[in-house]
Amino acid sequence: MVWAAPRGNLAAVWDGDRAREIGLLDLGTRAVKWVSTGIRFGDVQWSPDGSRVLLTLFDKDTGRFSFGILSADGMFRDYEVDRQRYLCTDYCAFTWLPDGQEVALPQTDLGAPRSEAEPHLRRGLQLFSADGGQPTRLIPVRGDVAGPAAWSPDGRTVVISGQKRLPLLVEVADGRIVRDLPTADVVWVSDDRLCYLDGPRSNAILIDRNGRELDRQPLPKELAFLKISVAPR
Repeated sequence: MVWAAPRGNLAAVWDGDRAREIGLLDLGTRAVKWVSTGIRFGDVQWSPDGSRVLLTLFDKDTGRFSFGILSADGMFRDYEVDRQRYLCTDYCAFTWLPDGQEVALPQTDLGAPRSEAEPHLRRGLQLFSADGGQPTRLIPVRGDVAGPAAWSPDGRTVVISGQKRLPLLVEVADGRIVRDLPTADVVWVSDDRLCYLDGPRSNAILIDRNGRELDRQPLPKELAFLKISVAPR
């Protein structure tokens, strides 16, 4: 598996034969530097500036739950999180905030019923320092961050999943729902404009925060049914 950095000349890579290692691939020389994480990891996300990689780690034998930070020079650190105090059930993954200084973990709503048939309701996002691992604050975003491109550039709004069948655009300050979205796989073009692909028809669609379509551009038919990643530069 390969995760290209949003900037620079590196990609993070994973090989099933090296399950407890993450590689840094130089796209120019094709040389790979392998770094041990000690335990298996899940989600992999580059920081917005392309300088660090965020990993979600969990050791089934010991129950240790942590997030790891891998810098572009190969230095790796991981920070354990108290799973009892910062409870996250269902699907749990750490994600970057747009400033690259904090990471977020969804928090399960203890007062809400839980069912394996539906996503577990959230009470907010717990933030941690990316430099030292310390908990910093809880913000009232009641869902799972949709991905590394989910935050608006100004950090005021974010795309989440988990509350309803459709993804939601919400205000970070108070968790207010702005609107439903057709997909969680979006990229922000500016503070108030989002772009997404409408599936197999392969149209790139530009909308504003209110969901109003501003532009639609068909992509070459050769790209139909392929996974396409769009990132700002």
